[in-house]
Order: sequence, then C-alpha cells, then structure tokens
Amino acid sequence: MSNIFLSSTCYANDVIAPGAQGSLLPGYGLELSGGAWHSEGAVSSALTEWTRRRVPMLCHNYFPPPKDNFVFNLASGNERTAGRSLVLGEMALNICSAFKIPYYSCHTGYLADAKARPDGYFTFDPKTWRPYRKALNLFFERFEELHQTAVKKGLRMAFENMFENPETLVDGKRSSLNCSFEELSEIMGGIPPSAGLLLDLGHLGNAAAHFGFAVDEYIDKLLNNYSSRIFELHISCNNGLKDEHLPPCRKSWQLKALGRFKNCPGCEGNGVNLVLEARKIPKEQLTETAGMLEEAWN
Repeated sequence: MSNIFLSSTCYANDVIAPGAQGSLLPGYGLELSGGAWHSEGAVSSALTEWTRRRVPMLCHNYFPPPKDNFVFNLASGNERTAGRSLVLGEMALNICSAFKIPYYSCHTGYLADAKARPDGYFTFDPKTWRPYRKALNLFFERFEELHQTAVKKGLRMAFENMFENPETLVDGKRSSLNCSFEELSEIMGGIPPSAGLLLDLGHLGNAAAHFGFAVDEYIDKLLNNYSSRIFELHISCNNGLKDEHLPPCRKSWQLKALGRFKNCPGCEGNGVNLVLEARKIPKEQLTETAGMLEEAWN
C-alpha cells in the first residue's frame, strides 16, 4: 500500500474537525486538499496527530483552506487574486516544511478569474479573460516565486494538468492552461527542472475528449520525455464531459493505465504517489475502491 493516498475530499466527514483524525481508512496516506476553514492551531493539531500515527501526507492546491473562499489562480490578471494565491501557496509550503511533506502541488491556472459555486464547480467572469500567452507568462512568474520559497525550505513544487469542457468555456473561448501535451511540454521547459508534474488522469480524459487527442499518445509522449518529473497521479472518473470526481470502476481505463507509471522515480526516488481524488465516498465504497487501486498499482 506504499505510495497510495486518499484525498481528504474522499471522506464524507471533515477530517480536520476535532476527534476526526482516527476516522481515516487505515493503511493509506492522506492528501490534504480543500475542505472547511479551520484555525491554524486546529490544522496543526490534526496534522500533528497524523504524524504521531505515522500517516503519510501530501499537500495539494487549496490547503490550508482559506477562510474566505476564492479560486486559486496563479495566471490571474487580478493582482488581488494572484496575491491571495501566492499567500495560500506560501502557507502550504510552510505546512510542508513543518510536517516533512516533500512537495506542494497546485493547478496551473485559468485564462479568466472565477467564482466557486456551491456544487464545487466554477463560474468564469468573461470580463477577466486574457489570451493564453499572457496567462501563461503570469503563471511562469508566480510559479517561480513559489519555487524560490520552496527551494529555501528544501522542498519542491509540482503543477497539475488542466482540462476544458463545454461548461468551462468563457463565451466560447477556452478557460484553462496546460491541456495538451504540447502545452505541458512548453511549461516543462519554462519552469525549473527540479519542479515536477501532478498528472490528473480525470483531467486528461476531459481534455482528450474536448480537443480530440488520444490519451495513450499523450501518455506515450509524457513517459518518453518527462518520466523522471512525474511526482504524482490523481485518479477519478467522469463522463468525459465534466470533471465529476467519481470513484473508478474496475473497467476504468485509468486503472489499466497505472502500470505504465510503475518505473517512474517520483519526487524522492521511491516511486510516483497515487492519489484517489473522488468526492465524499461512503466508507464501504471507499474501502472497496482503495482495494481496487492497490490491486491495479501493485
């Protein structure tokens, strides 16, 4: 079960809440991602308890959860949004440093700013849309800031591939950076070589359906060019049209693809981290799904 993590989003309960630390599924690591706001002391107390219990941890994107909800966007043209994103990233790196988490992973970014909806999806503001190249340059600038902070703490950074679907378009124009392999490759060449990739297979399926490329060809190119820079895999299923964050079924192409990444060294040389990123799964189903991941991975 080494290198297999369950996102905090998988649990129906708030894993940071007092007394909830013993409710995790035993034998698996925990990726901290989003959730309800808690005080710095409450977060520290929960992570200290997991450290005591020897639960491996990772830190991703919206952690620690901000008190005032916003959409993290390193490619934002709005200085306030960009500033809040950098502050959140720096807070995440402080947590990584304090609890010996080797890297922090975050979304690449969006071509428009957005507001989060109650259902967990975004509504983009067309007035804030900017061309791809401008958004990409802003991402490079802000990612470098977080990278420099990470280096000072002895940590590393990772970025996540993104996706498009009909619901995410902004007045018919695309909303996300980093959807195709060519876009990924440009980013790999524009960030420090010590930074890595979080490959989200659910996002990859959405992007492939929208842009019309083959998932297998993308993975072939990725492994041929950047196998040593893949730190993490996210797995969750969807209908190809929406990022639904569903648990995978046994026939999922994502489970079949996992074996292709077994020889990647990962961030620390002990393999890629595999993370289930489904949302609020009943405990019995979570146990079954984690077992399926273990079978496919091992």
